Amino acid sequence: QHGRYDLQAMIRAASDEMGCGAMKQPKLADFHADFVSPCIELAVPVNHGAGRGVVAVEAIAENQLLMASRAIALFSTDEKVQTHAFDPYSKRYEDNSHANLVQSIIHKIEGSQSFGKAFYSLSAGSEYSDPVPDAEEGMIDINRIQAIIANNAFKVEKQEGQLSEVAKEYEQHMTSSTSVLASERAFTNMKEYFNRTTGVWLNQSLLNHSCSPNCTYTTVGSFMFVQAARSVEAGAELCISYTGDKSYAERVEIFSGWLGGTGFACTCPRCSLLRTRPDLAEMDAEAFAGFTEAEQLVTMDGLRMAIAGDKALRPSCRSKIIASHSELPLHLQHSPIRLLKIMEGASLAAHGHKEAALQAYELAADIGYAVRGGGAQLDRLTDLCRLAGAALAVERPERAKAALREAWRCCQAAQSMSQQAFLALAEKYTLPWWLDSIDGVMQRRAVVAALATSVAKAKRS
Repeated sequence: QHGRYDLQAMIRAASDEMGCGAMKQPKLADFHADFVSPCIELAVPVNHGAGRGVVAVEAIAENQLLMASRAIALFSTDEKVQTHAFDPYSKRYEDNSHANLVQSIIHKIEGSQSFGKAFYSLSAGSEYSDPVPDAEEGMIDINRIQAIIANNAFKVEKQEGQLSEVAKEYEQHMTSSTSVLASERAFTNMKEYFNRTTGVWLNQSLLNHSCSPNCTYTTVGSFMFVQAARSVEAGAELCISYTGDKSYAERVEIFSGWLGGTGFACTCPRCSLLRTRPDLAEMDAEAFAGFTEAEQLVTMDGLRMAIAGDKALRPSCRSKIIASHSELPLHLQHSPIRLLKIMEGASLAAHGHKEAALQAYELAADIGYAVRGGGAQLDRLTDLCRLAGAALAVERPERAKAALREAWRCCQAAQSMSQQAFLALAEKYTLPWWLDSIDGVMQRRAVVAALATSVAKAKRS
């Protein structure tokens, strides 16, 4: 009723509820009711070709909970034993969680008229009538079921409730100065053991896409929480990102397969700009390609970001792209400039220009916030920890503490982050931007731990 949930209890219940295969007895559903904020209105017609959407009827504050509900259909599969089958509707190979989700929905429609009514109320794209006639609500229309899943299903690569366990695992590997790289590999390899979950959430499916979203979502077991990523004015549409952080060309390719293959034209400010500026669209692709290659050089070859960044994209080319966007508002500079400023900062720091590097990281964080807001988002956490590391590199502990304070606030927005997990993640994402070499890693790790601990304790008191 009031939108208050005991996230720690839900995480413990989710560990029992979720597993490989269909859900077990839904313990979360026994104790937690669905919630929709009185500040929003669902299924409101919108005027940009997206059908229905969700709109703020009152001003909304950053991190405010907007909706919470359990999935009406959900299936998890173990990535280690994952198989794929060709889906004739989406015209691509889907993992077995998708196929099993279809079977789960069919069984539920056969067993419950109310479920069929709720499921068929979701959009199936322009090829189908909306809503479904009453006489057809109990029928098994496999093509429509496939279309509804294609238009509405969420794929959750890892459950938010497991984040604390990941941080704990990372912390356990950080036993000596020589284990830094080993712990990084262990942390990355753990992703292979997360269940891939595919599900359909009724109210959340009404949220339309934006490349500059004002909402973010988190899952705990079968529950999905949607929070405001920034403050929102009354009358504004509430949106999430369907694509994540991808280049404009990649997003256009994804959009082309939406709405049953008829395609979708994103009307967000960034996409609208790039449609009229092919030069910026080309730079967007170049920036993403350069950063992706740099990340691969760091991960696969063990290069530092400063070397990898200059190798993947010439500094002169990087500077040209940044200069071409410098007069644009931050939300229109968008992700490519954020990524290039990270590369630029690493290069500046490696050449001893650490104050300039800090300024580059600050702009990267500001752009990130302008694009996707704050809240419990990993990119926001890494931006702030990067700032903290760069501030410590120029002996500005108060600036570092302020960045970590904001990082802790982001973690608390999800209400599921323990202090122990925060300390482990703060170390993981802060130290690489302070360390010049492995020398002194233990002492610097202690400094970061002390700062993060003081921030977390201060916010709890």
